[in-house]
Amino acid sequence: MKKNISVNIIENLLDGANHFQIGSKMALKWGLPPNLVLIIRDQSNPYAPEEETKDVTKIIYLANVISSLLTYDEPEYLSYQELILNEFKLDTDEKLKKFLTLIRQRLVASKL
Repeated sequence: MKKNISVNIIENLLDGANHFQIGSKMALKWGLPPNLVLIIRDQSNPYAPEEETKDVTKIIYLANVISSLLTYDEPEYLSYQELILNEFKLDTDEKLKKFLTLIRQRLVASKL
């Protein structure tokens, strides 16, 4: 039986940190801009970021959702998937399928 548990939750339970938190610490240590550090840290939770990075973080989260849906037969469960799809007006199966078809067509056309 498949449980809808995010990889981030499992990482936090096992290691006490997820790869986003570790990545943001590395970015900070490398001297990357503070906003980029926040985006790296918060990309797994688009509703917790700082105000100045909120929109970019949501777009990156949406890109992760789309990538998962296009790549896997059984896509990874993402905690805020339904909320973010609703926010970007991809709130019905029909709209989402149409959008994913368009993305696939553009990928084929650009030979990526």
